[in-house]
This record gives sequence, structure tokens and C-alpha cells, in this order.
Amino acid sequence: MSLERPDAPTVFVPAPPPSTAKHAGEVSTVAWNSQVAHIVASGDGVGAAIVWDLRQKKPWCELRDPSRAGLTAVQWNPTEGLHLVTATGSDADPVLKLWDLRSSTTMPLATLQGHTGGILAADWNPHDPRLLVSSGKDGRTILWDLFDLRQIDELPQDAVEAKPVSQGMFGGAAASQQKRYDVRWSKTQKGVLST
Repeated sequence: MSLERPDAPTVFVPAPPPSTAKHAGEVSTVAWNSQVAHIVASGDGVGAAIVWDLRQKKPWCELRDPSRAGLTAVQWNPTEGLHLVTATGSDADPVLKLWDLRSSTTMPLATLQGHTGGILAADWNPHDPRLLVSSGKDGRTILWDLFDLRQIDELPQDAVEAKPVSQGMFGGAAASQQKRYDVRWSKTQKGVLST
């Protein structure tokens, strides 16, 4: 949708007819490519992510989860426009998948496991492409090192105020055992996140 004229917004269809390209389930997440302005990815509730080329008005590629676990997050690498992370909300298979679209659209580069409940949100650090954070139904907020493909820290459940988490990182949340439905890195302050 274009809001160049807020009084008369225009809707843009990424693959207009006669194209039949579309999601099989409801779209649950979208993310603009960090390097190419006319590329956007969308994920759906049946485990598919479509990377759309809005200039060509067609899908560029499609990523499918064989388990058909609904996607809850799609995130682009902030410095590499062909790297993408997808997250599943399935309690049976709560994983993050790292994709390198140059090498494969059928097999992820890596799969990160650590949550015991479905993943609700993920965010790639805009200042350090090595770091990703995720939160899940298990109440956990996990910090991942994508270069070493491992969990490096976890935001404590009882965080009440901003406190050091790891390697100069700071995070904070209300004290409770409730799910953390969203997590985001600060776009302006390095090493700061909120959940």
C-alpha cells in the first residue's frame, strides 16, 4: 500500500493476475529486504515464506517448511541482502532457520534449536549481523551468535530493569513468568533490546 497520498491510498499487488502466485495460508509476518528496496519477504501460517520482487511483480523464490509449521517471523540480515531467518511458532518444532538464498531455497544453511515452545518473535541486530534475538512461548528470550550457530545468552525471566545480559548488551522486561510476545533491537542504540 502506498501512502504517498494519505487521502487516496493505493494498494499494490505483488503478483497481479494472470499470476497465480500467492500464499496457501494467512500471511503472519513480513519484512523488507535490508539491501534492495523492491524486495520483501512474507511468511504464512502453513510454513511458507515467499520472497517477492516488486519491480518484476512476481515471486523471486519460495521457502517451504516440510513440517508445515506456521512462520511467526521473517528477518533479513541487516548487511547481506541474500541471508534470511525464519522462525516457527510450532511447539512441536520451535526452530529458527538461517537461509542463504544464493545456495539453496530448499535447504536452510543452519537450524537453531533452543526454545521448548513455539517462537513468537525474532529480530536481527541492525548493528551487528552476528547477533539475533528470539522470544518464545516458553517464556525464554535467547541471544544467538549466527557466526558460530549457537546460543550465547538468555535474558533472565525476572529482569525488572535494564541490566547487562552479555558482551555489553542490555535488556529489560517486566518481572513475571508471562510469555514475551515480541522482542526488538534498538535501531539507534547499539546493544540495547526490549521485550
